[in-house]
Amino acid sequence: MREQFLYAFCQRNIADGREYLDSLIFHSPALDRVKVDFVDEYVQGAWFTPPELIDERPLLFFPGGGYVFLPVATASLHALIALATGRRLFALTYPLAPEHPFPAQLVAAQRAIHWMTERQGIRLESLILGGASAGGNLCLAMLLTLRDQGRAQPALAFLLSPWVDLTNSGASMVANEPMDWISKKTSDMASGWYCGREQADHRLVSPLYADLQDLAPIYIQAGGSEIFVDMIRAFAGRAGNQGAQIQLDVWEKMIHCFQSFGDDIPEARAALGQLGQVVNYGLS
Repeated sequence: MREQFLYAFCQRNIADGREYLDSLIFHSPALDRVKVDFVDEYVQGAWFTPPELIDERPLLFFPGGGYVFLPVATASLHALIALATGRRLFALTYPLAPEHPFPAQLVAAQRAIHWMTERQGIRLESLILGGASAGGNLCLAMLLTLRDQGRAQPALAFLLSPWVDLTNSGASMVANEPMDWISKKTSDMASGWYCGREQADHRLVSPLYADLQDLAPIYIQAGGSEIFVDMIRAFAGRAGNQGAQIQLDVWEKMIHCFQSFGDDIPEARAALGQLGQVVNYGLS
């Protein structure tokens, strides 16, 4: 997976890289158990609906891909989350760097919030936001933006292996690289395309450096062997010290976004089960 991801980054142009990644499909049986409806109107994305709903209130999810890719294969993770939570999940399709650098993705996320609240009739206070990797970064930027606008916070934000620092700090960026499928090299390339070096520590680009007070409750899952784990631990500690309601669960020896393996490994099953508990019953 690491070699394929690096190969996609190193194609002659980014369009070829996206086409290559989209040809790599890791099909999960979960996709056969959900209903998928594509949306292309005020926003772009897809609804993933499980066969039985535990709660009518949906999830707004920001997929990962380093802000450079939105691989077709991530649909499996969206299906797994919808099944684990028993809720409809809307996975947003947002603009990609380098053609559309920061803040284009945040503008798209704000548009999705407006679509959910004004056109779908969902109260912001009852909406749950989620994101994986770069999508976790976007989710946090959205929380900060809502707070700074004086608006209500969502009921909860859940983050899977969030990329919380685009300066790519932390010893695990190098120490865990032999075990993970993403690398410091690709992370540095993606960060440069998204925001450039001069904006990498901007609070809406790297939430690790933001004021983290008065945000929605935050639930984070990370892998103990992923390259982002040090920055994620630093973020959780900093948020907790500022009074945020936050819970971090780390699965040792797991890699970046390991939940995508679904029923194939017990750790992914356990993490998805815990995610369902938090989404439906709150932080422990």
